[in-house]
Amino acid sequence: MIYLDNSSTTEISQVAIEKIVDILQNNNYNPSALYDLGMKSEKEIFKSSKVIAEILGCKGEEIIFTSGGTESNNMAIFGVCSRLRKNKRNIVTTSIEHDSVLVPFKTLEEQGFNVKFVKPNRNDVITTESILNEISDETGFLSIMMVNNEIGTINDIKKIVKDVKKKNSDVIIHCDAVQAFCKIDFSAEDLGVDLISISGHKVNAPKGVGALFIKKNLNINPLIYGGSQQKKLRGGTENVAYISAFAVSAKENYESIAENSKKIKILNQYLKNELKNIEQVILNTPETETIGNIVNFSVNGVGSEILLHFLEEKEIYISTGSACKKGKQSHVISSLENGKNRADNAIRVSFSKNNTTDEIDIFIKELKNGISKIKRR
Repeated sequence: MIYLDNSSTTEISQVAIEKIVDILQNNNYNPSALYDLGMKSEKEIFKSSKVIAEILGCKGEEIIFTSGGTESNNMAIFGVCSRLRKNKRNIVTTSIEHDSVLVPFKTLEEQGFNVKFVKPNRNDVITTESILNEISDETGFLSIMMVNNEIGTINDIKKIVKDVKKKNSDVIIHCDAVQAFCKIDFSAEDLGVDLISISGHKVNAPKGVGALFIKKNLNINPLIYGGSQQKKLRGGTENVAYISAFAVSAKENYESIAENSKKIKILNQYLKNELKNIEQVILNTPETETIGNIVNFSVNGVGSEILLHFLEEKEIYISTGSACKKGKQSHVISSLENGKNRADNAIRVSFSKNNTTDEIDIFIKELKNGISKIKRR
């Protein structure tokens, strides 16, 4: 099996599996209980929040654990916007965000918010200038991702935040860093953002756990009500096993971030060089300002879903875009220059530290076979 869909989800790490088993066998108590066993579980959560905070460059008290990136994004957006004053109901995002950002923004638009969706420029990147053009005295909130989950472009969050705050210091800024966490070394303090979303299953932890950084003294409304857990911002008994697994797996990835990035960069360039030799292929991922583990391309005349299933028969697993789209046309590719003509033919390959150039050779061989056979049909 050749698995090349790591931006969708990653294999769970051995350290995460061992941690889950350990917690379930030895520390599976309610962290809210007042007796010593409950306090033991509470300490495990506290320890995990410190680990995540150290990676994010913030304090443990600024971390709220969630069920994943989607909940973190929703919590940030609705939590902030529900508190905005009437004269601050202009909100800004980009047209190529993940659906867990776009759908909440469209929902807020229906509720009367004035929403601006900034599009990429001709080089398929979001510029600071295009963001600034939409910032006014009435703007209350901005949400922008650090790494695009489909084409891998990297936004200069630090510069965007600095310039936006200079123009309007009242703007609260959220960053979806799900695809960047433990792949790019950054800190919340250095970026200057107010909220950051991250997810466990993108860093070899289980699905169903994530976190939201909320800058100290920033008040937001809860998304989930019902209990006093996590400063009353997320009611419900915490999943100690998954939270702990998230922390240990994130730490393992973060400690080898330079080594992993170097290896993945080699895979990225190797694949691109091979793809450039295939006449029907058009790269959707720009050459610069991109992360190494994502390569997106379109194949002229070949539907991406047909090609996906052809490769699946060879036990090669890629995606047609974000897994959350469930096969629907990519809004990201459609937003690019001339992208509408390529959206139905788009393929995303996303690497992990475990992939090899030998796997890419097999993938390229079967890709060529698939193109030839499908076009013949």
